[in-house]
Amino acid sequence: MSDYDVINFRYDLDAFGFCVKENDFKQANIFANRIMSNTFLFDKKDFGIIGHICKEIANDGIVAQQGKDEKLLLEYSEKSQKVIGVIIKMLDSESLNLKKIWSHYSAQQDSTNKLFMSEYEIKAYQKSDKDFSNKAIKKLMKILEENIVLLEYRSNDLYRGMLNELGRISKIYGLYDYDEHFTSLLRMMQKIDEYVKSTSTPNDFTTRSKKEIVLLTQEVISIYHLIDSNNKQEEKIDDLLWILIKIWRLFFIKFMERGQVSYSMKEEQLPDDPQKSKLVDEVTSYIEKELGV
Repeated sequence: MSDYDVINFRYDLDAFGFCVKENDFKQANIFANRIMSNTFLFDKKDFGIIGHICKEIANDGIVAQQGKDEKLLLEYSEKSQKVIGVIIKMLDSESLNLKKIWSHYSAQQDSTNKLFMSEYEIKAYQKSDKDFSNKAIKKLMKILEENIVLLEYRSNDLYRGMLNELGRISKIYGLYDYDEHFTSLLRMMQKIDEYVKSTSTPNDFTTRSKKEIVLLTQEVISIYHLIDSNNKQEEKIDDLLWILIKIWRLFFIKFMERGQVSYSMKEEQLPDDPQKSKLVDEVTSYIEKELGV
């Protein structure tokens, strides 16, 4: 085999599934990353997007795993296995359908939300209200659009702040399928934003942010404006999500793992690293190529 075909993908997906079945979401996260790396190397969009969904499942599973509540962990594992089972059935019948996979993932999120709520939240919030979440996303996107210039300041944490609000709201009220799908773009943008911050010097961050963060953010905002009750823009979201996944994996190859970065308002002036600048230029050129700039 010389390509990342369905057989190779099944190996990685099966490994992910074995980890989920054993409630080992830290290992599951490793295999989700492996799927996205392999799909990047062999340019397999559909498999890459499934890898992204697997990573989101693993991330929530890690939270459950760290909580040390065996009952919660087992229930989350069982519901997550159902999503994997749907994907496997589609692969076996050669009928892969991303829209249906997103729908099943959204259902998994709905069915597990209460597992992550406190006992007080469970008592207080008796019903979901996805309209509430939808309106909150609308407001958050307005904040993003009106404050896009903040992304040029290294000390900003706009994407993380938005996702913090969205996570709190969606846990309580749930998300429509199409809102779950769209917010995948925000989650990937936050990952890319952290890479740009952690690989920039104080002198080049603004220039890099304009090319690598603001430009992509404008694409996210443009897609959001196209979404209406009759057209959820599934293909456009998946197309941009795939671009973001590839950019993120290219950053990983160039710079390896980067943790959360915090910055003071005043920063030490560091000398530029010519070799790092060369790598950064390559990533910037890749982004411009992907977006057709």
